[in-house]
Amino acid sequence: MNKLLYQIIIFSALFLISNLSFAQDFPTDKDSKILFGNIAFSSMGGDIYNSGEERTTTLMATPGLTYFITPGLAIGGKGLLSRSAQGKNSTTIFGIGPHIAYFINGKEKPTNIKGTTYSYIGASFLFTNTNYTYKSGIGYSSLEERSISGTALSFGFGIMHMLSNSVGLTSEFSYEIDKVKGENSDNTASGNKINIIIGISAFLY
Repeated sequence: MNKLLYQIIIFSALFLISNLSFAQDFPTDKDSKILFGNIAFSSMGGDIYNSGEERTTTLMATPGLTYFITPGLAIGGKGLLSRSAQGKNSTTIFGIGPHIAYFINGKEKPTNIKGTTYSYIGASFLFTNTNYTYKSGIGYSSLEERSISGTALSFGFGIMHMLSNSVGLTSEFSYEIDKVKGENSDNTASGNKINIIIGISAFLY
């Protein structure tokens, strides 16, 4: 599963990059591209996180690449890589899927691109694979591994402030619906998240 995700990511990136034309008038013009992403890191400890003597660390990255099919409307792909670890216990999540974004005020070229603030709405649907490694057995002397597949559907609203003619800083509020299915079971479980995200975007136009 992980090998397939890597292959899809690489193919999608090469496909979009190979179609660069660099003939657009403004960032959200037709045929422009956005390379975007954010990285989050946390280190948690103490009784409320059940960490014992070992802290829990989490690193998450969500890169993506989209293509404007019309001014203001972009479609493409988004990825997810998240890893949490506490001692020898760890959880690794891979995800990839389609992404769409509509820039509400992105249909026309602004007077000054630098300093412009865009508002946008977006949605993505990711296929995910979660790998668990954890201690088990008498005295927790052995390590077990298991894997589950699932999906993550998210809807978001955000704003992007252009720091230059081609780089923007984004902040986004999103609602995410997660579903997972056991490796050897027909049972499914679901949950939801509310995310507040800060990221960076680079426009190719």
